[in-house]
Amino acid sequence: MREYHLEDPMPRVKQAFIGNLVHEHSFQNIRSLDDVLANDNLDALKKKFEKGLLFDFKTISWSLNLAGPLSRDTYRVNYVGRVRLLRFPEGTIAWQSVCETDGKIESSAPTLLEVVANSGEFLKSQLNNAVDVCLAQFERQFKNE
Repeated sequence: MREYHLEDPMPRVKQAFIGNLVHEHSFQNIRSLDDVLANDNLDALKKKFEKGLLFDFKTISWSLNLAGPLSRDTYRVNYVGRVRLLRFPEGTIAWQSVCETDGKIESSAPTLLEVVANSGEFLKSQLNNAVDVCLAQFERQFKNE
């Protein structure tokens, strides 16, 4: 990631999701933690957060995979992220959602050389698109709960 200066899309998803909640529902007491949690295990979080609700956002994985079973030289980007709403002091998951792009965010399957060309421009565009895809999935699922 460093060689191509790729950025994790999840901080932007988090910022937009929380911003939309504040705007749409006039929540006044939502604050964002800038720290990345070293451990997102519920028992560890119960020690850190005594009461209230916490949105926990995390990138689960992102990968570059062959475009299909018959493909030998074209690739698709896959991104998986998660958000969960945790309730403290119980340390329970009140709501959880997972987003996955599964290679559906690009219109074509490029070769490996095309993927990394121009300092990883294709990879950057796909991770940027993951922001929109995940935000839409999270918001739709949150509103349906």
